[in-house]
Formats: sequence, C-alpha cells, structure tokens
Amino acid sequence: IVKDSLEFLNSHKNLVGFSDWKVFVSDTLCTGEEFATAETDIYEQTLVVSLSDSFTKLTSERQQSILVHELIHARVTVFKAIVEKLTELEEERLVNDLERGYALLL
Repeated sequence: IVKDSLEFLNSHKNLVGFSDWKVFVSDTLCTGEEFATAETDIYEQTLVVSLSDSFTKLTSERQQSILVHELIHARVTVFKAIVEKLTELEEERLVNDLERGYALLL
C-alpha cells in the first residue's frame, strides 16, 4: 500500500504545482479518525503523507480519492503560508509609512 500510494502521489503531484517537491509516505501510521494526514514543509518543499490502518481496507478508488484530498490539503497549506507572509509584509509597510509620517511631525 505504501509503495502504491507513493507512486500515485508522485504521479499526481504536478497537478497541484508540486513538481519540484519531494513526496514521502510515512512508515508510521496516523492515528485518529482520518484515513490519512499530510504534513508539509514549505521551506524544504516536502510532503509527508501518513496513512491509517483503516486506509488499507478501502477500495483503490477511495484510496486515490483520499490521496488527492491530501495533495489538496498540502497545496492549501502553501497558499495559507503565502498569504500570511504577504500579510506580514503589508503590516511592515504600513508601520514604516506611519513611522515616516510621525517623523515629519517631530
């Protein structure tokens, strides 16, 4: 299952813009109610998907659907990081503008 899942993820990662990313399937099972979880490292450009024990009992179509779901989660995580970084930059620009305005009053 791990090998098949990894092959599927690698063959579909381009569809979410992860062509340069390294994708792994963890040997450690994920816990909880999820069939799978995804952890991303945007700086290392890595995605690690962990599968649950119940994942192995699903049909291959359902497994593929879950893997696509995890790829999308990873992409959304990257988008969120980009938005947060842009927000930080905008905040810094605003602070700098206000600081310059305040300096004119002195």
